Amino acid sequence: MEKKQQYCCRKMVSTLEEHMTPLKYDPQSRMYMMEYHSYKKPRKNDAIVCEILNYCPFCGAKFPEQLNSELFRILREEYHLQDAWEQLSAGNVPDEFKTDEWWKKRGL
Repeated sequence: MEKKQQYCCRKMVSTLEEHMTPLKYDPQSRMYMMEYHSYKKPRKNDAIVCEILNYCPFCGAKFPEQLNSELFRILREEYHLQDAWEQLSAGNVPDEFKTDEWWKKRGL
């Protein structure tokens, strides 16, 4: 059985697997992003800026819709977590929401 390709192109696969790139993929929210320091010469406590990517910078394929809003909506409505972001950050959510399991299980 052939394994389904997780990313849009080979260049994206190799880039994300290198871990030496500002390109990141968050499977929990199905979000592709580019992270970088807010200054040309990073200092110890500088913030990291995160830009969400909607298209692959290598092949131009449109990425699937990111699911942060849906994640928070489900946590609020189904699990009655009023501050879903805080609860998620603290790890106080069911285990399925700590990975991509929650959206795969729901066919999103």
